[in-house]
Amino acid sequence: MAGAMRHNVISEANDLIELTNFPSFVTAMGKSGINEELPNFGGVYAGAGTHPGVKEAVEGSDAVMWIGNFPVCLDRVSKERPSAHFYILV
Repeated sequence: MAGAMRHNVISEANDLIELTNFPSFVTAMGKSGINEELPNFGGVYAGAGTHPGVKEAVEGSDAVMWIGNFPVCLDRVSKERPSAHFYILV
């Protein structure tokens, strides 16, 4: 979400999250960028230091829609075995 904030697409990201109702996560730099009161907000994803439930949800998904800059140090999502879920990570 930090990249979404930097590129001024926060409103669009929040609209997408509300419209799709997909589980949604933020990185530490994007904390508070999306509405964390939404029932589909899943938490903060921070690679190896992520809460186990959040880490499992993000890294076990079939697809991740990353909104904003894609930091290489958090690029573990594509290396994990997929499950039957789709998540938005902003």
